Amino acid sequence: MMLRLIAFIIVSQILMSSCGVIRNKMTVKNFNEVNLKTDRIHYSPIIWSLDTVANGKVKKSAMYLPVNIQGVSQQLKMQFDLGSNSSIFYLKTITALGENNPEILKNISFNKDRYSYINANIALNEGVHLHSDRIPILRNFGQDTLPPNLPIFGTLGYDIIGDNILIIDFVHDSIAIVGKLTGEMENMATFIKDSDLNKFPVILPFRIGDKKVRLFYDTGSSSFQILTGTRRVKKTSKGREIEIADSANSWGQKIYLYRAKVPKQKKHLFMGPYDFGQVDIIGTDKLNALSLSGRYLYGILGNEIFQNAILIIDRKNNRFGIIKN
Repeated sequence: MMLRLIAFIIVSQILMSSCGVIRNKMTVKNFNEVNLKTDRIHYSPIIWSLDTVANGKVKKSAMYLPVNIQGVSQQLKMQFDLGSNSSIFYLKTITALGENNPEILKNISFNKDRYSYINANIALNEGVHLHSDRIPILRNFGQDTLPPNLPIFGTLGYDIIGDNILIIDFVHDSIAIVGKLTGEMENMATFIKDSDLNKFPVILPFRIGDKKVRLFYDTGSSSFQILTGTRRVKKTSKGREIEIADSANSWGQKIYLYRAKVPKQKKHLFMGPYDFGQVDIIGTDKLNALSLSGRYLYGILGNEIFQNAILIIDRKNNRFGIIKN
């Protein structure tokens, strides 16, 4: 299973600094223009990457969106990752695409060991167009050899929302960005009190049994329900014993994930009026610093519990809504 270190880094930064100050600094605005057509809601299909976990079960591990980049003749895809504060392009893919699209190589800027892509225009679909004067480029990421269809051009992060509303529809596997909700969607949604999403990252309120917790919602993490530190996992196990649940490869580093060896009574996960059933909590020692956060942040939430729901991330009004049967 693939697991990214970026969420661990972000959590550590939040814990080591004043939470409000660091979240202000991490909330970037890469896109100076987010052009939205208002004739209807324009959805983009989610393309899922699948992963096999330790028990042999296949799970959704990452979500991608098809995109068109100005100057590139073929359609591409980018990972959609709310766990990343900034959208990023991948240098290897840009270089490979440049063989047939040489004009895009002129957009690469290099300054003080940092690469950037100048004047980036991204079309998520016919109704959502993003423009940025400068997008960061990761030097050692991407594909040297391009697949026949949809090369991975980079990552779309939290910054694509702008001062708008993001709709993630897990029922129909699609995503949209709108300036205003329709009256029907507004009426159907249940908005969850005390959600905190107008700054990066998205932090949502839950209950595990009777215990109130806050979780960092990361769309780039789909293979687990809740990920936290091993110290907290031990509290869910009789005798505080834990065992290896799986291993993950994160940027070349092997990371072990743990679960309770003999779980205490499994508790249900609640959000507002919704009961998501018994929750599986796994842990890594990379997140043990979370124990210092008290109730501010319990762990990282993946996509799994939302698989039959439509989510509304309303940055404009700092609201989190959910539509669920």
